[in-house]
Amino acid sequence: MLALVLQQVTVAPFPCDAGAEVVACVHAPGDQVAGLPVAAELEGGGAQQLGVTDAAGELRFVAPAPGLHAVVVVRDGVRIVAPLRVLPAPRRWPYAIVCVPLGFALLWRNLRPRRARQESALR
Repeated sequence: MLALVLQQVTVAPFPCDAGAEVVACVHAPGDQVAGLPVAAELEGGGAQQLGVTDAAGELRFVAPAPGLHAVVVVRDGVRIVAPLRVLPAPRRWPYAIVCVPLGFALLWRNLRPRRARQESALR
């Protein structure tokens, strides 16, 4: 019974953005964590194979579509599940709409007095 309790899967980062790299790590007693197949059960009911674990028991993969998913590893007939919450990718264009005109305004403000000083120095 204790061997079943000690087996676990951790997913980092939690929550993550869609398209970001995620690391699933399998922890289990003994050294048999390499080569375990890792799958994702998607929120809509489908499943997606993510790959197999390396010698350290880790698997790096790209986060699937946004939603609440489950990362599943089957080891010796035991199903180990970890939640994976994927958030929509953040939108960056609102920052560009605000920051680009602000940058041009500051640049214009700082260059205008410099030109006036240079012209007065030439006279």
